[in-house]
Amino acid sequence: MKNKPRIIVLLLLFSLTLFASFPLFHSELFSAHDIWHQVARLYHYNEVVLAGDFPPRWVA
Repeated sequence: MKNKPRIIVLLLLFSLTLFASFPLFHSELFSAHDIWHQVARLYHYNEVVLAGDFPPRWVA
């Protein structure tokens, strides 16, 4: 009986984590004022890594 409260707490923690992370699992692009700038930065970051330059430098 000692493990039963522990399992309930773990299930509750898992449920809350799943509920909080649910917005991360959709396929749409979320809205932000600078989202297209961030998409461009991620694209160029990926290109630099694929070119073999690691760690890539950020250009401000």
